[in-house]
Amino acid sequence: MGENVESEIEVALHSHLESLPDVWPIAHENAEFTLPANGQYLQVLFIPGPTVTPTTDYAEFYHFGIYQVSVVVPAGTGSIAARQQVSNIVRHFDYLTEIPCLSGVLLIDKQPQPTAGLTGDTTYEVPININYHISST
Repeated sequence: MGENVESEIEVALHSHLESLPDVWPIAHENAEFTLPANGQYLQVLFIPGPTVTPTTDYAEFYHFGIYQVSVVVPAGTGSIAARQQVSNIVRHFDYLTEIPCLSGVLLIDKQPQPTAGLTGDTTYEVPININYHISST
């Protein structure tokens, strides 16, 4: 397992999202982003969880977390385009999807969970929580 497990996991999840056919532009955390003319994009948030050692010999570690992908469209344009993109992302990160990572294989260990849509002043967004874990020895 590499020294920067969380960054390796984040890169693997981003790469998997970017491999989605016809993926919308992606706004990554703390990175430059130009809003597309149609106002439709994805916003990602990487939320690593605690590292767990399931045995007392400390030879194995589990890294858990949530990769949150929010589908964003302009406010007042309806929810259909957003919900279609949500469905595409949920299928792409389906339960038991394995994603190669430098530190091993990431496993999507729950069906991705879209939440209720959130209407702001200028946008409507639907967050999707994607749970993952990776084990190491």
